[in-house]
Amino acid sequence: MTKYLRDVEKIFLAGNTQIECKEDLAKIVEKPCLAVCENLYDKNILTYWSSANKDAPNHAFVLIRYESLDERNKAIADRLINEGKIKEDKRFESWNSFDGQYGKALYLGIDTYPDMSVDEISQSLCSIAQEFEMQDIKYNIYTPEYLIQTSPFCTNKTEFAFPDLKTAICGDNMDERYKIDSRFTPEGKAYMFIIDSMSDKKIQDITPEDMQSIADKLGWIYNPDDHKIYKDEETIRRHNNFLEYQKLNITETNNAELNLGDFNDNNETDISTTSSKPEYIYNEKTGEFNYKNPEFQQKAEVRRKIKLENKDYLEYKLKRIKKKLGYAGLEEDIGKTGDSCTGEVAEKHKRVAEIQAETTKTSPVRFKQITRNQ
Repeated sequence: MTKYLRDVEKIFLAGNTQIECKEDLAKIVEKPCLAVCENLYDKNILTYWSSANKDAPNHAFVLIRYESLDERNKAIADRLINEGKIKEDKRFESWNSFDGQYGKALYLGIDTYPDMSVDEISQSLCSIAQEFEMQDIKYNIYTPEYLIQTSPFCTNKTEFAFPDLKTAICGDNMDERYKIDSRFTPEGKAYMFIIDSMSDKKIQDITPEDMQSIADKLGWIYNPDDHKIYKDEETIRRHNNFLEYQKLNITETNNAELNLGDFNDNNETDISTTSSKPEYIYNEKTGEFNYKNPEFQQKAEVRRKIKLENKDYLEYKLKRIKKKLGYAGLEEDIGKTGDSCTGEVAEKHKRVAEIQAETTKTSPVRFKQITRNQ
């Protein structure tokens, strides 16, 4: 049965309400806007407000945080603004953020009327959103640069993070940092520990161990591969999902170039088939992008299996040690844990030994788990 906008009840929740997974969107987003919010979620784009209900029947819209976009999608957004398909939202850009700390908002919306069908509204919004591309996730992630800028002594705050660190740790109930009633809660203590520890740091001073310590204190996840802290498993899953998507695109671009070379060498080759990129479908169960063509997908799975089975455990450990030493500026000192001639062990030698010992703790079982997920 067709459902119309006049039938849609209003859902009113704060625009900064945190969700744990894609399925949570249905709890806070009204039906006409749900598909477009899910579409943008799959592209790792941050939506934080939407409206399409019988109490406000003249407009249906979704708000996007501009700073949550990567450079490609910012360029797309700028183009869509120039074309009049979306606009900067002056009314809502500081909603639930009255100091404008999250930057400007983008209004992706259409004019509506009470007898407009939910499906028509949904399709119209999705047709605009499809212009955006999948990107790496830029929220629920905290970089060393951002952590330094949480210090009260930092006056030049340029790094974007959503939610801000205070809200992410303490929710919306934490008062200003010097109020006694907030400083002695577990959350308040954790927050104060971080900003106090950042007060005299420079970016080059923040080591992987510092980041790991902060992540452990908060129960979050430190990712040594990009030296960032992820708020939860869902966020790092979405990051890895993008990396997998990126690999597929790079592979297919290379294949297309190879095929074009074949065409140049052999005039009988059909360029319309060799240079076209395969289609992908999103696998809800695994959270990965698969080839739409079953034959391509089967070949990809065989390639992945061969790649995993030929990964070397010792080579993996050596690579990890070099990376960890590199973060500490000690990559050239790998294996140097003391002076064999004098028996002297300098502080640098102790640090090298400590990093190497900690990094080699990855067990063969854990190694298999990691490589299985790559």
